[in-house]
Amino acid sequence: MKNRIGFSVLLALILSFVSAVLLLGACSGRGSNAPEASSGTVDNGYETFRIRIGHNNSTEHFIHQAAEALAKKVGEATGGKVVFEIYPAETIGTDREMADAIVAGSGLDVFIGATGSFTQHYTRLTFFEGPYVFESRQHLSNFYHSDFMQKTLNAELAKNCNVQSIGQIYYGTRHVTSNKIARTPAEFKALKIRAPKAEMIMDTVAAMGAAATPVEFSETYLALQQGVVDGQENPPASIAAMKFDEVQKYLILTGHIVQQNHILLAEYTRRKASPKLLDLLLKTAEETGEEYMRISWGIEDNLLKELGKTMQIVEVDQSLFRAAMQPVYKKWIPVWGQDLMDAIAAAR
Repeated sequence: MKNRIGFSVLLALILSFVSAVLLLGACSGRGSNAPEASSGTVDNGYETFRIRIGHNNSTEHFIHQAAEALAKKVGEATGGKVVFEIYPAETIGTDREMADAIVAGSGLDVFIGATGSFTQHYTRLTFFEGPYVFESRQHLSNFYHSDFMQKTLNAELAKNCNVQSIGQIYYGTRHVTSNKIARTPAEFKALKIRAPKAEMIMDTVAAMGAAATPVEFSETYLALQQGVVDGQENPPASIAAMKFDEVQKYLILTGHIVQQNHILLAEYTRRKASPKLLDLLLKTAEETGEEYMRISWGIEDNLLKELGKTMQIVEVDQSLFRAAMQPVYKKWIPVWGQDLMDAIAAAR
């Protein structure tokens, strides 16, 4: 707890310093995310406001592009009164550290990432990273728009994690890359696979048969290059953006998790914004999320073809891996609750 609070305070200080530097720079020039200010002194009803966004992806990833699109749309709609600061690629902390800072009530205003970063505060959220919980990209999107997600889970997010989801962005279907070929859970026993420090995904990788090894996302390339781990698991967009294909031979199509990122708005920011600005932010985040969700589907399909040029694509019988997940389901379904499982089934 002390470490978490300590980092939250440190993150708040870092953000305050960076914001001050950006503000000084704005006196003589404009940042890349700042829209042109409207001319004249006409009051458009919006207040001056700063919104800080953090995520763990590179600037080449469509998640970062979505963050920039959100900033541009809101900035232009408010005549430059709302200025965004975007912190990509874990520049101010890991996913978990950014999430902890928001829960503690300091730091970022918007976090774009998986709800898995908040599971230490609310374990029910682990279902979003559950193996084979969602059958397809459309199934996942259908669930996001369900009353259960929008009402029940968002209320629980606000209560337990100090955030609410205001938009979805499809992150991708997670597959395994490796320097050793493996097609079955039995063959996976020979693999040491990097996994994020999220209990649900660690359990999933272990159930697949591999030795699950936690490595920070930003350190994964080096770990693969140096042979600290044999492989890793991520969606095609992350594999390509991080150039993991440079240090991996095989792309094993396990499809074990169909995953989305959320545009998560801090409750303290929600309370601070005026009703008019909040309404604009909510609508724009939802629209931007839907836009980039569809874009990401096409990107993923194309990237699988492109990655097949630099890695050998390995088809597997996914039913073998689904069957291997029974220990995971036995452990986690009681945590998720039958009402949640029913809502997921209804969204198919």
